[in-house]
Amino acid sequence: MVQQLSLMASIGDDDFELFKTSMTILTGSPAVVFADITTVWKPDPRYNIDNVNSKNELVEPTRLKTSTNLPLEMIVPDEKYKKNGVSCEPIFEKLKDGEPPIDASDIYKLVEEPENKTVSWTLTTADIPAAGNNRKVTMQAIQESTILQQSGKEPALKSFMQQLGYAMDYIYITVGVRFTHRHDLFIHCQKVWDIRQSRIKEVTKGGFLVNAFVNVRRATDIERLNHAETSLLALQKDVSGYVEFSVPDRKSMDLRMHNMPKI
Repeated sequence: MVQQLSLMASIGDDDFELFKTSMTILTGSPAVVFADITTVWKPDPRYNIDNVNSKNELVEPTRLKTSTNLPLEMIVPDEKYKKNGVSCEPIFEKLKDGEPPIDASDIYKLVEEPENKTVSWTLTTADIPAAGNNRKVTMQAIQESTILQQSGKEPALKSFMQQLGYAMDYIYITVGVRFTHRHDLFIHCQKVWDIRQSRIKEVTKGGFLVNAFVNVRRATDIERLNHAETSLLALQKDVSGYVEFSVPDRKSMDLRMHNMPKI
C-alpha cells in the first residue's frame, strides 16, 4: 500500500504542444507516450452480500479497478511504428479528428479474448482521499496487486473477478504522455474515453487531464510525506498562470458504489 499525494489540472487541446515542450524543459526528461485500458468492477448483483466486516461494522460496497497497457500499435497500426516505436506525433495527430483511438469491439476483445499471450493486469483498491478543508494536496491510500490473464475459453481475469464476487461495470482508456520530475514526481497529461457496450465517449473532449503525483510507501513516513507535498507545491508554483493545479473534489476519486460517476 502507498500513500499517493497529487494535484490535478486541465489544459485545452491547443495548449498541448506548448505544455509538452514546457514540461520537457522543466523536468529535463522527454515526453513518453502511453496508453492504458482500465476495467472497473462492481459487486455482482446476483449475490446477496452482507455489507459488514469481520467486526460486524457496516461497510459500503466498493468498486475495484484492473488496468494494463494498451498496445500503441492498436492505435496507429503502421508497420514503420512497429519497427521503430510509436512517437507522440502520429498518436495525437489521429486524436485531433475527435474520433475514438480504437474500436470498442477491439477493446472488449483485448479484455475478454487475449490472443495467445499472457496479459498482466494491476488490481487496484483505493480509500476515499483524506478529508480536510485546509489540505494543499490530495492524499489517498492505494493498494495494488498483479493478476496474470491467459488466453483461453475462460479468461483468467474475468473468472478471477467473478470468484471475488465482482462483475464488470464499465471500461475506460487513457492516452497521453508522461514526464518524470525530480524527487519521484510524475506528471501525466492524458485524454480519457469511457466505454460502455458499443458506445465510446470522450470524457476530456476539447482538452487534456493533467495529473501530478508522488507515491510514498509508508503512511508513517512523515518526512517523506512532507517532502512529497513540498515537491508538488513547488511544481504548482512553477507553472502557475499557465497550468492551474488544484486539489480535486474528493467525490471524483471515491470508488464506493453510492458515488456513481455520471459520464
